Amino acid sequence: MATGTPFLILYKAPSAWGLPSLSISSIQIEAYLQLAGISYTVRECSSDSQSPTGRLPALEAGPTLVGLAPVKCPYTPAEEEAAAGALLSYLRESVRDLDQGLKGGAKGEAVAFRSLLQTSLLPALVYSAWSELEAYSNHMQPAVGAQLPFPLSYITPAMHRRAVRQAFRTTGEQVYATAAAALDAFAAKLAGGEGYLLGSSPSTIDAQLYGCLTYLRSAPVVHPQLHRHFLGQRELVAYTVRVGEALAGLEVPLPRSDPGAAGPSWSEWSWGGSTSRASKEASALSAELNRKGKIWVGCAAAVIVAYVVFGGQYFQFGFLDDEDDDLDGDYE
Repeated sequence: MATGTPFLILYKAPSAWGLPSLSISSIQIEAYLQLAGISYTVRECSSDSQSPTGRLPALEAGPTLVGLAPVKCPYTPAEEEAAAGALLSYLRESVRDLDQGLKGGAKGEAVAFRSLLQTSLLPALVYSAWSELEAYSNHMQPAVGAQLPFPLSYITPAMHRRAVRQAFRTTGEQVYATAAAALDAFAAKLAGGEGYLLGSSPSTIDAQLYGCLTYLRSAPVVHPQLHRHFLGQRELVAYTVRVGEALAGLEVPLPRSDPGAAGPSWSEWSWGGSTSRASKEASALSAELNRKGKIWVGCAAAVIVAYVVFGGQYFQFGFLDDEDDDLDGDYE
């Protein structure tokens, strides 16, 4: 740590599924702190409102708060990248720069691989976690909702899901194919390498890549076929384990259990099935609307109870209207 740098406090999204955080950007920042040998302590926050900046992740360095302003949805690919980028810039400029040893061509490679990660790999992980009904209903909504009181435990994740899905203007098949190609490029670079992506010493891209790969390896919200594609890349698996072993408290968890062939509740990508794409989309939308209908009834009951308990005060919940949430046409 640079002379005179205050002790750092990292505010991050809570852990989930054996991972140090359900937020990829939080994992990336903690990985950087570890790889750079920077002393810090962690405070897990159940929601962004518990962060001193109103947004997770965030850093506190004495009187200095580092982070971005609150946004409606912090989980879109652009917001995940922006959140990590703001903290990484501060750490590199004010604490310790892991990239200071990069020379010539390595600097250009760092820029190229960072762009590849930001535009191809990270979006696929975010898309899978929030847009896939299987991932959202069984894993992401329960993980996020567990940190919030009812009815926000249902309303907030649903609003986040809508914002994430609106951020994409392409199909899941295209998103995953692009991510698979990016994984191939990272694997080719690591073949016969020296331990880290750009040499024998870690750099910023290693923290960013580790955050994505450990999520890809262990989070149950990743599309089964993309997860399986990662496991087929020996260089990537070995790299993820190797970097994880160098991180105290951030060791990569065991791989998730194999879910088998992707079923009809996952979007179609590199797997066959007798169910047509249109019927699967209709089925998924129907299930989603049915689920939201149940939530709406619960929220309505909560409003009535609140009205009685709090002496006639009216509480309005800005929930998602069905006509605004038919998003399949928005991104395909």
